Amino acid sequence: MAGTVMENISVSRALVELKTLEKRIEKTLNDLQPVTVMIGTRLEAGISDREEFEKSVTSSYQSLMALVARKRKIKSAVVKSNAMTTVNVSGEIMTVAEAIERKNSIGIEKNIRKHLAAKYSENINKIENHNGQIHNQLLQLLKATYSKSETEISAEDYDKISKPFRENNEAKLLDPLEIEKKMRALEEKIDMFESEVDIALTESNARTEIKV
Repeated sequence: MAGTVMENISVSRALVELKTLEKRIEKTLNDLQPVTVMIGTRLEAGISDREEFEKSVTSSYQSLMALVARKRKIKSAVVKSNAMTTVNVSGEIMTVAEAIERKNSIGIEKNIRKHLAAKYSENINKIENHNGQIHNQLLQLLKATYSKSETEISAEDYDKISKPFRENNEAKLLDPLEIEKKMRALEEKIDMFESEVDIALTESNARTEIKV
């Protein structure tokens, strides 16, 4: 708009104003009665003067659209600033927009870690249950072979039976990802990001100015 005076405000102040504008837009829209009913020359109950009604509606609508324009202008300036301003979050340099996006989508990384942990636990339990059964079968085999209890069998005789039996029957975890390391790395990365991102964004918003 010609003649409009631009001003510099912090992003922090802009975000507060955006919330205020949203409330004002909602209230102004709810209060707006843009049309009424006329019967002959008589106006709807509660409206005494046609000219005043028309002026009031026009003024209210103009106010509403001015609020919308102000909100759009501030939001656009914030978005542009966020795309250019960088922050350091847990040692990683990223734009404010990237930090906000990662903050909003961090749940994906949490779900990945949760899935890894669930599958790891599920398969460890399978291995433990299976190997418990294999151990009992081994004891029965040793007893049948030597007619002695496990403690009475020599180490050499024990190994002669147990080693090939275990090699052929015990369950092991096939873990190409080294899943425990992946889970620890994910957890550390998530915790570090979440512990620092809000502080980094707050500090950046306080010192970064936009023109509106």
